[in-house]
Amino acid sequence: AYSQRTGLSTVGSSWSEVTAVKYDADDPDYRDYYSNSSGGAGLTTGRITGLAADNAGNVYAAGAMGGVWRSTTGGGKWTPIADALPSLSSGDLELGADGALWFATGEANTGGTSYVGSGVYRLANPTSGKFSPSNRVGGTELESTTINSLRFTKTRVYAASLRGVWYHAIGAGANLSSAWTLAYAPNPGYLPKDLQQYSTTQTGFGTITTAGNSNAAYKNIVNDVAIDPKNEQHIIAAIGWRSGDTYNGFYESNDNGVSWAKINPQGGIDATDIGYVNFAFSKSGDKLYAINQSPRLLNKGTGTVNSYLDGIYVSNTGNPAGPWSKIAESTKLANSGSALKQAVGGKGYGPGIQAWYNQFIIVDPNDANHVYAGLEEVYETKDGGANWSAVGPYWNFYFSCWNQNILYPPNGASGANGCPQTTHSDQHSVAIGTVSGKPYVFVGNDGGVYRRPLNGAVNA
Repeated sequence: AYSQRTGLSTVGSSWSEVTAVKYDADDPDYRDYYSNSSGGAGLTTGRITGLAADNAGNVYAAGAMGGVWRSTTGGGKWTPIADALPSLSSGDLELGADGALWFATGEANTGGTSYVGSGVYRLANPTSGKFSPSNRVGGTELESTTINSLRFTKTRVYAASLRGVWYHAIGAGANLSSAWTLAYAPNPGYLPKDLQQYSTTQTGFGTITTAGNSNAAYKNIVNDVAIDPKNEQHIIAAIGWRSGDTYNGFYESNDNGVSWAKINPQGGIDATDIGYVNFAFSKSGDKLYAINQSPRLLNKGTGTVNSYLDGIYVSNTGNPAGPWSKIAESTKLANSGSALKQAVGGKGYGPGIQAWYNQFIIVDPNDANHVYAGLEEVYETKDGGANWSAVGPYWNFYFSCWNQNILYPPNGASGANGCPQTTHSDQHSVAIGTVSGKPYVFVGNDGGVYRRPLNGAVNA
């Protein structure tokens, strides 16, 4: 289909852009009762599902259906660099250790507005180059599916996909055109039979009729993969459907992805209530953090509960088996300066109501106790979860600092006559990078890309 599309002739004259006006969600000339104008989101764009940043001011953002964009100035001015690819649906965006930019196509959010991708692409010179179809890693193995995350060892890249955990060789001597290997799928019977050729350890593919089977798409969902910094042969995976299934849980491989086993986590986490999960190791591997969405709460439905978040957890040994300690749940986050706290005019639900859709977690590489977590809002802890601050509230409405004449950049200085600017709501991606010698955290959400100093004050 892609070859046929590229062979189509052009009809008519070329199109010209008639406006370059940025979309200002807080335009002081457009304030009405129904819009969120004056809420603090500022200049906005679409959903950002992948982010990567280096230490030289280069930032890369992947739009849910908008491909990859590059800024060489830490944000503000962007250039599209993936428009030539067969799919612009974005799953993840990561910088490899060699400086190459890896783009996983196929948005894995399960909000009903996602499109499948055409595989994984690697751009060797991301600061100046652009992706082309020839940059694809592997063949057709990861076509027509979605990818949640890419993670790297020195010799492999792992992909957490809708169809299980996959890996590909990287580094010196690796043939990037060779096929991906399917490392693990909990229910291979629900996968197409032709995928069995890519697995060296599993059988039984396609034994359950997948054509028209309404369960097939939900039986092999891998939400995240993480590599143990202390031992890169140790790979962990968060696997499961947001509404719950018998296969939901934490999995690990201790032999570089050859064999896998389900973990029985100990401590504060309930192994029978694991849903959509994201992991984050500290740089040393001594701590492992996780956000867990609760299938049990989700199945109760809105009107019964005001959050689907089970909690944010830490394993202070770095062991995915735990013991796990809960360091945040919806009520604690609501009391952290959240705009979703009912006492400040919240929307009728609490932090984590979209934990099945909005999630990220990242650890400061220089401080294992400094963590950013994303749900609908952005939260920060500097003491390993004992205390949290909502550094990116849902909006500024109902806060005492808000007023109807408030101005935000580019119309006025942030906080000059009221609340400081916040992020757009509904977080999806995060990265840490350096701009002009100063470290920043970048977050991607339903309104675009935002940044703040990594070690800034609450209202940075």
